Amino acid sequence: MENNQHILLLEDDRYFRINLGQEMKRYGKVHQAANLELAKQLISEQPIQLALIDLNLENEDELTGLQFLKHCLEKNIMTVILTGHNSKEVITQAYEAGCHHYFTKSDFLDRVHEYMGPIVESLSHSALDHFFNQQFLTQDEMLRSKIKFLATQARNTDQKILITGPTGIGKTQLASFLHNFSKTSGPFMSVNLSEFPENLIESILFGHKKGSFTGATQDKVGILQQVNGGTLFLDEIGAVPSHLQAKLLKVIEEKTFTPIGGQERIHTHFRLITATCENLIEKIQNKEMRLDFYFRIKGIEIEIPGLKSRREDILPLVDFFAAQGPRKIAFSKETLRLLETYDWHGNIRELKDLITELRSTTVGMITPDQLPQHICTNTNIFEVKEDLTSSFMSGRMRDYIKTYGLPKLINEIEKEALLEARHEYGNRLNEIVRRLQISKSVFYRVQEMVDGGSNALEQ
Repeated sequence: MENNQHILLLEDDRYFRINLGQEMKRYGKVHQAANLELAKQLISEQPIQLALIDLNLENEDELTGLQFLKHCLEKNIMTVILTGHNSKEVITQAYEAGCHHYFTKSDFLDRVHEYMGPIVESLSHSALDHFFNQQFLTQDEMLRSKIKFLATQARNTDQKILITGPTGIGKTQLASFLHNFSKTSGPFMSVNLSEFPENLIESILFGHKKGSFTGATQDKVGILQQVNGGTLFLDEIGAVPSHLQAKLLKVIEEKTFTPIGGQERIHTHFRLITATCENLIEKIQNKEMRLDFYFRIKGIEIEIPGLKSRREDILPLVDFFAAQGPRKIAFSKETLRLLETYDWHGNIRELKDLITELRSTTVGMITPDQLPQHICTNTNIFEVKEDLTSSFMSGRMRDYIKTYGLPKLINEIEKEALLEARHEYGNRLNEIVRRLQISKSVFYRVQEMVDGGSNALEQ
């Protein structure tokens, strides 16, 4: 089975390195290094998954390869020692240092595929295990099976992939993993389309020529050109404006495009992965998404359920995030119960942010007193924020703005907030500014509007 691993050869014998490199191309992209310095640089810059290491290198200390072995293990790289040493002492030393396989060079080139085929194949299972244990923790066997199937499809086909599900569940992580697991050897480029205004999205994707519009002071290479040979991940695909959907559809079909203001057509080939937290069928029904565009990007679809539907994942995720970093914290039984029963509307991102914040406090045993109130009451703060936003602009306020203008309305809101704070805290200035989250200069400005600037307040 053909694979697409990133493989490092650390070998100072040029003849052996070049010939082995030719054979190993069957399994993926081969990076070659004749010295320790270059090898360290490669594992820091490339997603190396397998390293074949010579123990003794020219102009280096004896058994230098064992030093490099430690760097590989820190990055979860599978290691194969390939050397002329055949002594039991050195072999034992290598395995004790953590190497996965040890071969002598005597007949290795003649039997390289017999030896390396099963090892490279095992990387597929190791990569999936690492993903589920360190990047995408889930006990949901059905979800695991879906992701394994998707990974197999990503490796063996060029099909487009659509990832759906609520925000904060790790769609970008999954897309990045699928890229690394696939045969694609080019770059992984991610664009969250909801982060940019509509008039910028086209320039970001297609690039532009100098002078093609106001502010285009120089040529800019777009993402579509940069991602050639790799994977393009378009997050929040529902945010693509209608006129741009037609242009992207043409790129997907013809694999060519023209930068804004340009004449020359540029060829590009990439795997497309898209993601959304929206209902794309509703967007089609509302004429916000073209049907042909939807079918072109859909390909293989996978839905990632939110944590509310995967409660068995909550406590393992709590343990995982709590274990990060040197400072450790513990949770009372009641705290764990509250965390497990909370609906996690912000999903894994919300959970991770909470545990990170708790780890930064001076408290070691986390009790319900340390949890935010909305978690204890299982309140959806995201809905509360939406309700507040809509209530700010009531019909009465809109009428007020039409009659008196926005500055006058803001002044009235500031005065009312100050009067309420003074009613609650009396003349305690420090308490009032802390409650309103304003500076003292802002307080005095508003107080001037309320009662002419009386300073009879305690500090």
